[in-house]
Amino acid sequence: FQSTPYPLSSQYSDIVSSSVVAILKRDPRRIIFIREKLFGQQLPISLRQFIWTECLLRFEKKPFDYDLSFVELQTRREFAAGVTRGKTELKLINPSHSPVSNLIENAVIETYSKVHALHPYLEEHHLRFTIKILNVLYTYKKDYEPYFIYWLLPFQLSYRDEKNKDEEIYVIAMHLDLFVRHCFPKWGNVFTIASKIMTDLSTNDAEFYDHLKTISKIRTKVNPKDFVTEIISLESKQSGSATQYAKELMSDPVIFLRKWIGESLISSKLSNLT
Repeated sequence: FQSTPYPLSSQYSDIVSSSVVAILKRDPRRIIFIREKLFGQQLPISLRQFIWTECLLRFEKKPFDYDLSFVELQTRREFAAGVTRGKTELKLINPSHSPVSNLIENAVIETYSKVHALHPYLEEHHLRFTIKILNVLYTYKKDYEPYFIYWLLPFQLSYRDEKNKDEEIYVIAMHLDLFVRHCFPKWGNVFTIASKIMTDLSTNDAEFYDHLKTISKIRTKVNPKDFVTEIISLESKQSGSATQYAKELMSDPVIFLRKWIGESLISSKLSNLT
């Protein structure tokens, strides 16, 4: 059985979307009304691009009199300059081939192979495109984490540009960087959210809570590479013992909640991309 991606828009929704975007470009203040009315709904491509870009740029720099065009131009120039600077510092011929290129390639292939929600996109050209974007992002910010793979896909689906594939790589990498820096909660907040979920579960569904605690101790052989650096390093310091860390942390279901939050619950996001 070969799964296929869900369509994200239709011909009619694209026409309406383009009209709405044209109105918003003339009067961007109306975007607040649009966001309120369409919150939680799947958005057509062009409208999604406009709203996502507007939100991300407002986190980056406060625009003057709702004029986002200058902010976007300036942000693109700064990102391009950062990539050029990183390319020079890392002595690269191509920013899409960074020093961690092999690590990224292996992680992308492994992630798309093992996560069922990603199987519709398990194609060579998509994987190569994903690898290039993550390498460009590394060249820019000297940082890579496995969860970037999950966060990247919605931007790939939303900012496609078949006419200019080379520029598309940098545009998507830039938007992902804005999201990483401005939109995701700090890891301390992720820990708090996960702990609260477990506390609520113990109160409202004690039977299921006990079941999770029991089965998590049956199979404690977990690959630490599946977890982000922040979770591993912080918990390791708190445990004070590598042995205690291995036995207690990796058999606690709360760490999997932290992992899933860090990956943005990709299955849910893809089934209702907004």
